[in-house]
Amino acid sequence: MAQSMKGHNEGLADIIAGDTSICTVGKQGRGLSYRGYAIEDLAASTCFEEVAYLLLYGELPNTDQLDAYLERLSGLRKLPDELKIQLEMLPANSHPMDVLRSGCTVVPTRRPWPLLPILPALIPLKKRYSLRWHHTRK
Repeated sequence: MAQSMKGHNEGLADIIAGDTSICTVGKQGRGLSYRGYAIEDLAASTCFEEVAYLLLYGELPNTDQLDAYLERLSGLRKLPDELKIQLEMLPANSHPMDVLRSGCTVVPTRRPWPLLPILPALIPLKKRYSLRWHHTRK
């Protein structure tokens, strides 16, 4: 077993990695929270897209905001034809993470993405599920 040096903490207890208003871990003895909401509460009462909106805009969306956000996301789900061709060239038994990595590498090279810096936050799982689905449906 490792011995700790005098004045040295083992592990990450009491170590502050950085300050953010987005997420806290173990604040006041609690687990994970996003923008002040306990993850358990969010999981029980919100959908994935509501939490994504919360992370991006700092508040949970009202009905109109959520509808507009869902509409915006649905417009981003279509895979470019060039990407479909690239995915179809991968072996059918490719690991899903390899398909995901390949798709995420190809997408920005195939079309101009003015939102590229926030692309991972805008479509974190929806596009990735689409990539995997397109590859495995052959």
